Amino acid sequence: MPRVTLPDEAPAKTGLRSLDFFDLSGFASLLTQARSMAFTPEGVQRLLEGTGLEFPGFELPDRRIYQAFYQRNSEAD
Repeated sequence: MPRVTLPDEAPAKTGLRSLDFFDLSGFASLLTQARSMAFTPEGVQRLLEGTGLEFPGFELPDRRIYQAFYQRNSEAD
């Protein structure tokens, strides 16, 4: 296996120490994501309203998924 060496001041040096460096999806994240953001449903709504976009809803491949969700959650009301 080739050895990767970088000067100590190189920004990528911290990536070499990460376990993500050795995993394909993790490596892609190291290269492409400067930062991650978490959104609440309200935050997504504000983002959509601010951009003029509209959320049409979710589409699930099997109607039984909806039925199972409603059955589980209707008891909590």
